[in-house]
Amino acid sequence: MPPDSPTVLARGKHAEVLAWGEQQVLKLFKPGHGRGAIAEEFRQAQLAHGLGIPTARAEAIIEHQGRVGIVFERLRGPTLFHLAATRAAPIEQLATLLFEIGSVIHRCAVAGVPATEARLAARIARAPGLPETTRRAALEALNRVPGGKTLCHGDLHPANVIVTERGPCVLDWVDAAHGPAAADAARTLLLLELGRPAQIEPAIRSAFVGAYRERLAAGGQSERIAPWALPVAVARLAEGVDAAERAALLERIGRLVG
Repeated sequence: MPPDSPTVLARGKHAEVLAWGEQQVLKLFKPGHGRGAIAEEFRQAQLAHGLGIPTARAEAIIEHQGRVGIVFERLRGPTLFHLAATRAAPIEQLATLLFEIGSVIHRCAVAGVPATEARLAARIARAPGLPETTRRAALEALNRVPGGKTLCHGDLHPANVIVTERGPCVLDWVDAAHGPAAADAARTLLLLELGRPAQIEPAIRSAFVGAYRERLAAGGQSERIAPWALPVAVARLAEGVDAAERAALLERIGRLVG
């Protein structure tokens, strides 16, 4: 039985998350969000949970007040983003948690999800306001990188990780794909450096990025990430970023192409 007046726990670009009793939440999508995309997210979330990755269990697809949503197991705790923004824990420790949850994901080989390269190529093709020479350069760079069958989250950043009593759990599998771990880490690094979340102090961002880069270097990943920088940055332009992030992305893309 659905709650009479469910509390809104969070709002995002495509959905809002409602408290759905004590043990569940409902990710309720905005009107117009495709049912196929919702079914794909549900399936990918179930896949990740079935692989043993710490994540919320996807339980059902339902309709509520004329909209479609996914019922998930309710996870309780602050996000890594909240802990960093409020300095509730050492930044180095929080960056390590993000790196380690990524490593858990990347230990899983997987089939039955799209290829990272295909997802990026589609976004590069529709990235607005780019010279065709830049678009071609990004696609050529994408064609040169090695493929892989590693599970990639596709949008791993501090706001998508909840720190629960049982440890960090990752949310939001809408962009799950298979590919090299380096591609996923390159996307995370880009979001850490240039993403535009709710207000966060520049000093906190800088410290988090530095600590995350140190973990990548210690794991021998820095050189593997570099070839993904251009395609990942160009693909990000297709995601409806705000003006400030777009300007930062274009500046970076110009340096990478140059």
